[in-house]
Amino acid sequence: MANNWYPVSVLSGGGTGALDALDGDALNDGDRAIVITTTYLYTYTLDATSGAAESSPDVIAPDSNPGTKRWLLTTVYFDDILPDYAVFDFTAASTAPTLGASADRCYIIADDSEIAGTCTDTLILGGTGNYIEDSVNCAMLACTNSYTDTTLDMCTILSGYDCYIATSVNCSIVSGESQIIDTATGSAILTGQSNQLVLDTYYSAVITGYNCIIDDSSYCLVGCGDTNYIDTCLSSSIIGGTYNTLTSADHALIGSGTFNDVTAEGGVVIGGEYGLAHLLYQEAFASGRFAADGDAQRSTLQVMLATTDATPAILLINGTAPILIPASRSWRFKAEVIARQTAGAAGTVGDSAFWTISGGIKRDGSNNTTLIGTPSGHGIPGSTDSDTAAAAWDVTVTADNANEYLVFTATGEASKTIHWAAKIELVEVG
Repeated sequence: MANNWYPVSVLSGGGTGALDALDGDALNDGDRAIVITTTYLYTYTLDATSGAAESSPDVIAPDSNPGTKRWLLTTVYFDDILPDYAVFDFTAASTAPTLGASADRCYIIADDSEIAGTCTDTLILGGTGNYIEDSVNCAMLACTNSYTDTTLDMCTILSGYDCYIATSVNCSIVSGESQIIDTATGSAILTGQSNQLVLDTYYSAVITGYNCIIDDSSYCLVGCGDTNYIDTCLSSSIIGGTYNTLTSADHALIGSGTFNDVTAEGGVVIGGEYGLAHLLYQEAFASGRFAADGDAQRSTLQVMLATTDATPAILLINGTAPILIPASRSWRFKAEVIARQTAGAAGTVGDSAFWTISGGIKRDGSNNTTLIGTPSGHGIPGSTDSDTAAAAWDVTVTADNANEYLVFTATGEASKTIHWAAKIELVEVG
């Protein structure tokens, strides 16, 4: 039969709210009671065969149908030495829960658990072997061998086994096993096993998974998966998959897959295996590799430029970054280029031209970078590929051997503001 517990406010007297007013016929061996008076708090366990002589507060006998049933005190009451402090022992453990000498309004409703150090408004509710130290407004509910430690504010472990929060603010572990939050703010692990939020991580979360880590990052998310890792990132996410990594890649995304890597801002790998987005805002996909990540993949880049005269200028990723080919790689590229006049004293706003440029480029292991053959489609636009006033605009493609870049150079016209944009599709092999 399940045991009951009874909250009351008076030890004896037989009146409403008194412990001895509970009818003995309704009580079962092992039932528990909490008596909270204006000055003290007591916890009791019912012994159905005790028969001991009543001696308040140690032994309380029911007024009605007592038989041999007795309420036995299981937790010593507290006094003014520890103000606003209470230990509720629902388990009648042989080792009572303890609380350190500098606690304030802290509660334990657990077995073999401890609140120690400088704690305020702190709670352990259920479980065994739990520990809270130097914490404010923190709580554990139904945990085992879990603890919070050192300069914690408003942190919670709701359930789980062997979980840990330290040096953090407004953080939570909802459930799971061997979860760790250390030096974080506003962050959470919802469930799973062996997940971590560590080293100055802000407002980030692991929803579920195994051995997933967010390290020194802000506003980041791991949705699920196994051994996914986000390191030194801002506003980046790994939705799922296994063994995927975002490193120093702000605003980046890995959707799923396995062993995918993003190492540049805005990089994206939606899925697949061994994809590598190493260029700014590169979208990559691979279905395997020969020896290194990204050595058998396809990817897409977006470049842009604004010109106001006829001075040649380079289209760059995000208008700032060149297209660097890694060592020991060959690329097949196809660029779809569009240009439009947006202002200027000459010409007509809206005049446009487009190009489809394709070719190849390679780089050896000794930093020698060259085009493969002769690209097609560059130069001035074809006769059917531009407005008449845009016929002199020009796009060329070259290999920058000094810097190991693939270069698209645009030439506009004087007194015309022209915006240039291109999508570059790559097939990469190494």
